[in-house]
Amino acid sequence: MFVKLQQRVGPSAIARFYNNYTASWMVFFKRFEPAIERYEDSLKLYPKDERAKHCLANLHVQTGQSYSDTTRALQLFDELIAENPANASYPFNAAFVMQKQAEDALGQGSAQARHGAACALFEQALAVDKNHDRAWYGLALSRMALGDWAAAQIALEHNTRLQPMSPYGWYQLAVAQAQQGHWDAATLTGKHLMGFEPKFARGLLVDLKMLKKTSC
Repeated sequence: MFVKLQQRVGPSAIARFYNNYTASWMVFFKRFEPAIERYEDSLKLYPKDERAKHCLANLHVQTGQSYSDTTRALQLFDELIAENPANASYPFNAAFVMQKQAEDALGQGSAQARHGAACALFEQALAVDKNHDRAWYGLALSRMALGDWAAAQIALEHNTRLQPMSPYGWYQLAVAQAQQGHWDAATLTGKHLMGFEPKFARGLLVDLKMLKKTSC
């Protein structure tokens, strides 16, 4: 039976199935390094193995402690984007990695460039799926990092429309409004948040007072 299966799908397909299957169990048991090796072996057999490539990219993000890890993840996501242009999750994930690199480069000029690249990737994801609420939120964070408060506000308005019960979007929306001097609007956003997340809202209103004091 195994011989017939090999003849029908080919030995490389069997090897890829074995590699991917065992790698998934290795991840379950937190044996990340051998799992990475198994997925890399799958890609040597078939460079367009979408499952292996996606899992490998996520492993590099999850375990990555160095710039080279996130760079490898970005390389894999770039390939996935090119091979699967209708999948919004790949540019979204790549943007998330780009944000991580920007955070690691905080205070350096390269951080600004990475946030700009992240914005482009989030927008690419949104071009595929305009209701991707996490992409709107991620786009807003990178716009805020670049000091583009008006664009961040627009993105957060989309995010809060799609996720009306998530306090994080409302919090950042109030901050974006305040940074533009729209204090009344920011206070109203805080009061709205008070209706379903009072503890979170109280912290926001304190932060708004501090922000207003420092801006004067």
